[in-house]
Amino acid sequence: MAVNGLRNEHTFLFQEGLWEARGYYSDQGESRYPVRGEVRITHENGLWISDGVLLVLATPASKISNRYEIVPFKKGQDYTNWKSVNPALGEFVGKFVVFDDSIISNYTSKNYEFSGSEFLLRVTGKHYWNRGVLFQGDKKLSSWVLELQKAKDTK
Repeated sequence: MAVNGLRNEHTFLFQEGLWEARGYYSDQGESRYPVRGEVRITHENGLWISDGVLLVLATPASKISNRYEIVPFKKGQDYTNWKSVNPALGEFVGKFVVFDDSIISNYTSKNYEFSGSEFLLRVTGKHYWNRGVLFQGDKKLSSWVLELQKAKDTK
């Protein structure tokens, strides 16, 4: 069933595969650093898994990794819940909402220290733009601009 008429057109999250990520990361001081990485989407055991690793090309370089466990969208519903673990920041919970050409997410850490939002804009079935921001209390901790290109299917 389509959500807002376009759910079936979304491939990120909805289909398994490997996505290459490129763009930049901005820290709280507004310094920008190039990033590259990948996100692997798998569907297993009644969950959609999104495993991502980004390499921030600063001096020294740093790695950001996240593993999302996403509850598959229920028939006729345009939103779903997810939880993730970020090794540096802890556990997060959030929601994905599909609206036309976008997948929007709001989230908070389980201890409420961190919060943020992120969106993915479908350019084509194999190309998404990703934008996001992370706050620690009232201070912006980071933001990012990424392009995601589908690299290959896993099945």
